[in-house]
Amino acid sequence: MYTNYPDKLQRLQMAKAIIRQWPHLKSKWGAPTDGWMACIIDKLKNRRRGMHLCNTLRRKTASDTSSPAAQGAKRRKEMPSHLNLEPNVLAGEDETSRERMVAEMRKEMRKVEGQRDENKLKSLLERTFAFRREILNTGGTLIQIMEEYPALFTQEGFIQEYEELTNSSSTMREFYRNTFQKCTRILELGRAKLEKLYRTNTQSNALKKEKLAKIINNMNTAIEEERTFEDPSKKVAYHQAVAGAMMLPLLLGEESLSFVQEYPESASLEDVTSGPVTPYVAAVGPVQTTSLFYLIIVNKKVLSVYEFIDAIALSIMSFYIFWLQYPKTSYCTYKYIQMEILKRPGVEDGHLPTKLLTLMKNSQ
Repeated sequence: MYTNYPDKLQRLQMAKAIIRQWPHLKSKWGAPTDGWMACIIDKLKNRRRGMHLCNTLRRKTASDTSSPAAQGAKRRKEMPSHLNLEPNVLAGEDETSRERMVAEMRKEMRKVEGQRDENKLKSLLERTFAFRREILNTGGTLIQIMEEYPALFTQEGFIQEYEELTNSSSTMREFYRNTFQKCTRILELGRAKLEKLYRTNTQSNALKKEKLAKIINNMNTAIEEERTFEDPSKKVAYHQAVAGAMMLPLLLGEESLSFVQEYPESASLEDVTSGPVTPYVAAVGPVQTTSLFYLIIVNKKVLSVYEFIDAIALSIMSFYIFWLQYPKTSYCTYKYIQMEILKRPGVEDGHLPTKLLTLMKNSQ
């Protein structure tokens, strides 16, 4: 057997091969292969459960290049009790019902957006949640999940998966509220930092000064453009929050390339997926004014998003959904968003860096 996830036809072929070799093992009731089909399904489920115990280290060197671990996007080792990482399959569901639900999901997702039965998709994602966790816990790949569960790779699917995993609700409403509150404060700190850099005017801080100034100038330009519309106050607050979020890596002394990357509007899909293997947001055009963002994971576009704050929220959720470690180059940036905006506990990572604790204190 060359796969732990054979389809129905492959299982039927295995069952027929057994009874061809040993005719006396035919099922006495129903079709001759029925008994062996049930045994094969049980055997596969037991094998996949056992794989979880031995694959923790193997994930880092998996030969499948579509695996996050194989490409350097390491999975977290800890499995905190407050996360639903290893749920039981719902009562009445098995491999046969999983295949039926996957087929229904694929059929529904082939419909034009707007004509899909969203309630049906939500129900299918809920009922197949444990099967997806099983794939991830046994070293499965992102490609496999994208092919079998396409409804997950929508904004609604990501949010539902994250809330199921963390036993939470109203995630996006809270994320927006906390982003506006915290990132507005971050913007104030960034402006103060820029003034200080102008006063010292040392060569070593020239690049940081240039980047901070660019973020503020882009924000001011976007706000000025909004003033041509009625009631621009909400958009002004939005642009200020975006600017604050973009300043986070700079204030923490980290790079932003594994957090958010800007690309020209003429950029190809190959261009925007050529960044790091860990999740990041690709903005097609200037962050402050574009309405197209991609969530990229292991160099594959997995989501199209139309608001920057939505894109950042889905990006941080993806680390939970696929249980990935934050990149070292942006660790404090993601950790700040996790603890101060997403409001998830940070105890699983032990002691926090001093620069992160300082920013958390100063942005209160």
